[in-house]
Amino acid sequence: MASHKSGGGIGQPLHWSERERRLWILVLFICSILIYAARSSLSVSIVEMASEFDWNKRTCGIILSSFFWGYSATQVIGGQLGDKYGGELVLWTSALVWGGAVLSISIVASISTTLVFVAHLTNGLSQGVYFPAIASLLTTRVSDENRSFVNGADTCWTTTR
Repeated sequence: MASHKSGGGIGQPLHWSERERRLWILVLFICSILIYAARSSLSVSIVEMASEFDWNKRTCGIILSSFFWGYSATQVIGGQLGDKYGGELVLWTSALVWGGAVLSISIVASISTTLVFVAHLTNGLSQGVYFPAIASLLTTRVSDENRSFVNGADTCWTTTR
């Protein structure tokens, strides 16, 4: 996506055009819905998986909590990575990693409980960088007068699902 300079000054960030901004709102909205679906998918399916693989409540609890361990550990790192490498790169990398992690859970469940734990932990680690990277992205790519709307549109539409 091509971008134009806002303000025309040297060192000013590249801001998205109106078309790019609308496209990114749609992309962030869809990704945010998918991230919430991926986040909650194991919470729904673990009941059936527990009976199929003979997991007790403690094992289920450890597996489910692994997401939040990873998620909590990468919150600050996500913003720093977004600032250093660009929010777009961090967002796309995050989406690829958590997508792969979620897809792998059903495959590795029959192999090892530890692999399910690692896959769900990886899901949390990769999702933890997502929202801080959005903040970094919007700070650099959206003009001050449009930032609240873009951030609010993405946040509001996905949290009121």
